[in-house]
Amino acid sequence: MTQAAKALVLGATGGIGSEVARALRARGWEVTALHLDPSRAAASNPHLTWVQGDAMDRAAVVSAAAGASVIVHGVNPPGYRNWAGLVLPMIDNTISAASATGARILLPGTVYNYGPDAGTLVDEQAPQNPETRKGRIRVELERRLHSRGQDSAEVIADRMQKSRGEISHWAEYDYVIVNHDIDDSTRALQTILMAERMRRARQVGLGPFVRALMEEERHDLGT
Repeated sequence: MTQAAKALVLGATGGIGSEVARALRARGWEVTALHLDPSRAAASNPHLTWVQGDAMDRAAVVSAAAGASVIVHGVNPPGYRNWAGLVLPMIDNTISAASATGARILLPGTVYNYGPDAGTLVDEQAPQNPETRKGRIRVELERRLHSRGQDSAEVIADRMQKSRGEISHWAEYDYVIVNHDIDDSTRALQTILMAERMRRARQVGLGPFVRALMEEERHDLGT
C-alpha cells in the first residue's frame, strides 16, 4: 500500500490554511496542524493530526514537520498585530523546518508587496515597492524564501527524491497540469479553479434560487 504524502499546515484555523488543509485531506494527504491549543482547534477540523506548538518556536515547527514533503505557511500574527515582531521569525522557523526535512514551502500571496507603480494589472514581474510597513515586511519575507535556494547539494538531492515520490501519486488526482509553459499552466489552473467553483454542491443558495425560479415560471404560465 502506498504511503500517503504528508503536509504540515501552519495557520490551519485561518481562512486559507483551513481550506488548504481540507483540500489536501480530500486528496488523500496526511495533514499535521500546529496549534497552541490543539484540543480546542481540533473542533474546527477533526480530520487533521493536531499537535501542540507555536509557530514562533523553531524546535516545535521542525518537530511537527518531520516526514512532511510540504509545509503550508498560512500563519499570521494573533489578531493581525505585531507584524514587525512576529512575521519574519515565523517564516525563518518554517524555512529551518523545510531545510531539515527537504520539504517545499507553500506561501499564499498578497497584494501588500505592491505600491502604486505596480499598475492595475499585477503579475509576477510587477515591481515590489510597497509604501506600507506590512508591505515592506512582506517583501523581506519573500526575499528570505528566495534566498533559501542556496541550500546544500545534500538538501537539494533529498528534496528531489521526495519530489519523485510525490509525482508517483499522479494517477490519484482528478486534474494534472504539466508545466511546459508557465503562462499556459496558469491559464489551465484558472480554468480548473473556475470549474470547481461552479460545482453544484459549492454554489451556496443555488437550491432556493432554482426553486424560486421554477415557481416564478409556473406563475408566469398560470399553472
